Amino acid sequence: MGVLVEAEAAPLKELSRAHVQWAYFSTEPAALASGIEAAQTEVLRLSSAALAAHRLGLRVALLGPTGRQLPSALARIEHVEEIYPAPDLWGLALRLGWEGALSEYQRLMR
Repeated sequence: MGVLVEAEAAPLKELSRAHVQWAYFSTEPAALASGIEAAQTEVLRLSSAALAAHRLGLRVALLGPTGRQLPSALARIEHVEEIYPAPDLWGLALRLGWEGALSEYQRLMR
């Protein structure tokens, strides 16, 4: 079982106590950041939260939009096991088909 939470320490401790297996963090603040510095700050916040969750025995996934600029940075965050960029994949799939969308997103993650 997993829960979407803010990338902060307090909710992570509660998840750990409740024996939740997955902590899901939203990528929306990073995707909607007003500039490169703000986006980098959000990626660092996700990275810190992923480390904290890992230390509490939680598995980590990211959920939400990433745009074209964030996939590679998000893919490099340690302890993140899965990324669910659903809005981006749907948009790519409408233009490229599912196989093309997956290929394109994998390329963006490199």
